[in-house]
Amino acid sequence: MMRESLLVARLMVLFCWLVTPVAFAAPEDAAPTNAAVGMVTGLQGRAVYRAADGNSKPVALMMKIRSRDTLDIEADAALTLVYFASGRQERWQGAAQVLVETGSGASTGVAPQITTLSAGVGQALAQYPAASAAFPEPAGTGGMRVRSSDLLPTSAQTSASGQPARGLSESDKLAIDNARHAYASLRQKTPAEDLAPELYLLSVLNTYAQYEDMITLANKTLQRHPAGPANEELLRLKRWAEARAQAK
Repeated sequence: MMRESLLVARLMVLFCWLVTPVAFAAPEDAAPTNAAVGMVTGLQGRAVYRAADGNSKPVALMMKIRSRDTLDIEADAALTLVYFASGRQERWQGAAQVLVETGSGASTGVAPQITTLSAGVGQALAQYPAASAAFPEPAGTGGMRVRSSDLLPTSAQTSASGQPARGLSESDKLAIDNARHAYASLRQKTPAEDLAPELYLLSVLNTYAQYEDMITLANKTLQRHPAGPANEELLRLKRWAEARAQAK
């Protein structure tokens, strides 16, 4: 019995000796674990984004924001931020320096206008990367086509030819119909410059490979916003959806 205990102890020492170096040897280029917590869905005027590492750049519509990032909003500007996990929507107006946390933003002396959207809206926005990254120019126009199959449910998975593996299920159709009703309700309650309703529905339509409907919605949104910070991103998304629709 004593010999067995001694053997076990020696094996444990050997195991710890083998494992310990690995635990502390993370590669230098490992992916950051600080995932995005929200998205800028409305922007009027100018604001500057500063990452936790000190890098900065102008805020853009549809930009995803991480915890501990800072948004410097100018005096004549307004910015709307939606948090993915809770659906909390903050509209900051006027000069403010907003420190973004996981579920809310904090600023000294300034308070945002707060609205609570459904958690489903926040989750859909989380699946919507910025058009410049997720919807590059399709092949033949200076870029590459992006596979969206990783975002699609099983019923909408595409084959190698680009054709849907099978049609939408009844539950898929119900999900899309519910999303359309939610969009209509959101649009009535949301300021015109805030594109959260459109981004929500576009994300759901993309999930189910409804590219023609994405094009229609993008066109309607562009008619309401012929110029502005969202124009370039919406045009890029529209071209991407047109390429996917033609490939069907």
